[in-house]
Amino acid sequence: MFKLFRLTMVLTLLLSVAGVVPAAGQDQTGPSPTPQAPTQTNKIYLPFTMKSFQSFSVAGQVTDETGNPLAGVVLSSGAGLTTTTGVDGSYVMAVGKGDYSVAAQKKGVGFIPPAMDLNVNENIASLDFTGAACAELIVNGGFDTDQGWTLQNAAFGDVISGTRSLKLGLVDPAQNASGSSSAMSDAFTIPSTAKDPMLRLWIFTQSTTPALKNVARPERQPGENFFGPDTDANDSQVVQILNSDGSLLETLINFQGKDSPDWGLVQFNLAKYVGNTIRLGFGVTNDGLGSATAMFVDDVELETCPTVYAPEGLTSSALSPDACANQLANSGFEALGGWNIPHTAYSAQYNSNAVYPETVYAGSWSMLTGIPKYLPWHNRYSYSDFWQTVYIPTTATSANLDLWVKLASTEAPYLSGPEEDVNLADTDPAFAEGKIWGEQPLAYDAMYILVLNPYNGAIIQTLRSWPAKNNTYKNWVFDLMAYRGMNIRIQMGTYNDGWHGVTSMYIDEAFVNVCDGGLPPPPSPGVTCAAGQTEQLVNTSFETNNGWYRPVTAYTSRYSNLLWNTGARSMQTGITNWWHNRYSYSDFGQYVYIPWGVTNATLSYWIYQSSGGGGWGRDPYDRQYLLVLNSWGYWIDTLLWNNGRNSPGWVNVVQNVTYMRGYPLRLQFGTYNNGWNGITSMFVDDVTLCTTP
Repeated sequence: MFKLFRLTMVLTLLLSVAGVVPAAGQDQTGPSPTPQAPTQTNKIYLPFTMKSFQSFSVAGQVTDETGNPLAGVVLSSGAGLTTTTGVDGSYVMAVGKGDYSVAAQKKGVGFIPPAMDLNVNENIASLDFTGAACAELIVNGGFDTDQGWTLQNAAFGDVISGTRSLKLGLVDPAQNASGSSSAMSDAFTIPSTAKDPMLRLWIFTQSTTPALKNVARPERQPGENFFGPDTDANDSQVVQILNSDGSLLETLINFQGKDSPDWGLVQFNLAKYVGNTIRLGFGVTNDGLGSATAMFVDDVELETCPTVYAPEGLTSSALSPDACANQLANSGFEALGGWNIPHTAYSAQYNSNAVYPETVYAGSWSMLTGIPKYLPWHNRYSYSDFWQTVYIPTTATSANLDLWVKLASTEAPYLSGPEEDVNLADTDPAFAEGKIWGEQPLAYDAMYILVLNPYNGAIIQTLRSWPAKNNTYKNWVFDLMAYRGMNIRIQMGTYNDGWHGVTSMYIDEAFVNVCDGGLPPPPSPGVTCAAGQTEQLVNTSFETNNGWYRPVTAYTSRYSNLLWNTGARSMQTGITNWWHNRYSYSDFGQYVYIPWGVTNATLSYWIYQSSGGGGWGRDPYDRQYLLVLNSWGYWIDTLLWNNGRNSPGWVNVVQNVTYMRGYPLRLQFGTYNNGWNGITSMFVDDVTLCTTP
C-alpha cells in the first residue's frame, strides 16, 4: 500500500530543477526545523554542465561495521548535490560556502548517524559514515505481485486507496457466512548472525454488522487497544509464526473481531528464531453470526539491521572542561531500564535480595546472569547476557568500568584467593579479538565481561573471563581509555554448557566513569515529577548519551540540537531535509517497568511534529507514533498515531498508563516516511513516566 512507484520522486526532482514546484495546502503550519525545500541557491548540475561555483570540498570515507569500505554509497548534501563512493569507500563532494546536511544512502544499509549537519567555510577532509547491513527476508511484502505467498480464500486486490494489499475474511456484512481465510509466506531462514531481526507490518481490521456498516466508529477510550475492543468473540484475526512445514509455532496477534478506524503499524523482534527456517501466517475466521470480520495486511518486512543501545557522542565544542560523568543508565539495577537483555534459553534477569541477600551488593537489586545454584534442575545449554553501549569521548582524560562481581557455581569449590583472577582470554581462542560473540558454544561453563563492537557483536577485548568459580562480591576496575572516540558495547554474562553443575554471575553497582574536557555532568532535566512521585525513565531530556536505544534503519533516529523544549537537545525521528526523502522507519525507545503496587502512572512527553517540504503540504501517508512493546520487542499497543501532522510548536501529551503496571515494557517513539511527496519528522523531548505509590 505504502511503497508506491518512485517515478513521482524523479518527476518532482526534474520539475524542481526547472523551477516548477507542485503546490498543496498545509495545515497548522509552524516554523520548520531546517529549510526543507530547494531554493534558487540549491541547483542541480547535470553531468554535461560546465559552470561551477563551488570553492570548497567535503570528503570522507564510508565503511561497514567491521571497517571494510563500502562502494556505491550515495552522499547527498541536502541542497541538491550528490556524489558516490568509490571502491575504497571514499568520496569527495564539491560545495559552496554555507550550511549543509550530508546524508549517506544505499539500499540494504543503515547509517549511524543518518545525516551530519555542518557549516562549510573551508575544506572538510574526514566526514566519515559507518553503515550496517540490513537484509530483507520477506519476498513481496508489499503484495505488488502474486509471488511469495500461498493463499486460501484470501486475495490480492485494489482494496485500499487504489493500491494492492492482502485481504482476508469478509468485508460485506450482508455476505456473512461461516468460513476461514488464510495466507502463508514462502519459507525463509533468519541468519544465525542476525542480532535484532525486526518484523514490521501494517494491518487494518474490520468487524461489523449490517446495522453498523455505515455508523462512525466510537472514539478510542483511555486504556483501550489501538485497534479497538473485541466485538465478536467467535471471529478471529491472527498473525502467526509458522514452522517451515506450516505448523504453528507462535501466535503474535489474536484479535476477536476488532474494528479499527485506521491502518496500524505493529512490530515484533524475532530474535528467538535466529538460525531457524520459518514462515509468516495470517488468518481470519468467521462463524457466520454477528459481525462479518476481515483484515487487510500490507508492507510486511523482516529486516536484520542491528540496534544501537547508545548514541554517538557529543562534540567537544558544546561542552565544559574538567567534568566527570557516569555513562551507564541504571547502574545499581534498582529499576527495570537502561539495560538490554537478549532473549535466550535462560535470559539474564533482575535479582532481588528478598530471599538470598548475599546476591546483592548494594540496594535491593542486582543483575543475575546464568543459572543460580539453588536451581540446579534448570541446567541447560544457554548464554545469559546483558549489555549497554557507551561512547568514550576523544578528549577523555580517564575512562574506566567500575563494578562489583559475584561468581557462583556448583562445579567448583569456594575460592577467594588470586586463583580467581585467571583470565580465560589468555588461553581460550573463543575469547579472542575479532570473534563474533555467541556464534559457537564454549567448551565449558564460563563467566565474562566483554567489550564488543556494537554493530556486529565482534569481540574487541575480553576484559575478564572465568571458568566455573565461587566467591563473594569483589570490585573490578577496567581501563577503557583505548576506546576514546568510539561507541563500545559493555556486555556481561554467563555460559552454561548444560552438563554437570550450574554456573551464574551477579553484577551490581556498574559504572562507566569518564572524565574529560568534552563531557559535562548531566544537567537537571527540564521537566521532573512532582514531589512524592517516582521517575521511572532515565535521560528524560536527552542531554546525555544513555538510556535510549535506536534501531538502525534507512534513516536512523538521532540526538539533535536543531530543536528542543528544554535544555539543549532532543531526539529527532524522521526526515527534516526534503532532499533526503526515502522510505524509512526512524525509531528510538527505552525499557521501563511500572511497579505493580503503584496507584497511578502518568506518561508525559513533548513533541514537535512537521510534515511537508519540497512544495508539498503535509503527507497524510506518513506517520508519527508511540508504540508500546513488551520486553522482548512484541507490539502491545499504540499510544500515539498521527498522519503526517504539523504542530504550531512544542505540544505536551499526557497519558494515564496505570493499566500497564506490573509488566516490563518498551516505550518506542518513531516516524515513518513513505519516500514520496512530503517529508515527516517528530522531535521528542522531556519524556517522563511518573508513578505514585
